[in-house]
Amino acid sequence: MDPNHIALERLLSAALSEDELRALFGRLGLAQGLPGREVSYAALCHEAVQLLVRQNRIDGAFFDLLILEVPRRADEATTLARALGLAVSPPAPR
Repeated sequence: MDPNHIALERLLSAALSEDELRALFGRLGLAQGLPGREVSYAALCHEAVQLLVRQNRIDGAFFDLLILEVPRRADEATTLARALGLAVSPPAPR
């Protein structure tokens, strides 16, 4: 597995609760692709990243939304986005 994808799994796991992760993927229109609540949180984060990969959604827009939703992790998310060759420009906070 790509080391940046592993880093993204760790970031999602550390930054979001299960409900927050599911809500984020709902905003992306991807919630239906996530496994049910019977899986461990680690497995959910892994499958979430795999879903992003399959849907080709690891992009600047994803990181913009992640930074907006979890501003306390903005530096970490921005560093990871840049490692993936992506530019980020999150909208102003709500």
